[in-house]
Amino acid sequence: MEFDSEGRIIVPGNVKRDLDKEKRGIVLTKIQVSARSPAVAQLRISLGNDVQNKKSFRYELKRFCEAYVRLNFHEVDKNIKSNENYIIVESKNSLRIYSFLTGMAGGLRERFSNYPVTIKGSWAKD
Repeated sequence: MEFDSEGRIIVPGNVKRDLDKEKRGIVLTKIQVSARSPAVAQLRISLGNDVQNKKSFRYELKRFCEAYVRLNFHEVDKNIKSNENYIIVESKNSLRIYSFLTGMAGGLRERFSNYPVTIKGSWAKD
């Protein structure tokens, strides 16, 4: 760890770049709620502080998630919740739980490619 002349921590360049990427884009966080049967996993979608028009963007993200489920994984036990900070896609008790959520993360990255996408966290199968 390095400090400047006033005693503040100097943040390494790669950490600064990652933080800047998160501020300007979409953060997908993998959360394992339960690994025991029935397994429950979530993909939490949040927007960086510098993203403009968050309300309409969040609406577009939620519509994408609903369409993705309808077209690709309608048989998977899932739930899509949203509030002013997050969209949470939860899947449980399915053989396809992780392929569903991984596919959705890839679809979000592809669909919103004009925004930097950061993926954090892990699921039991990772």
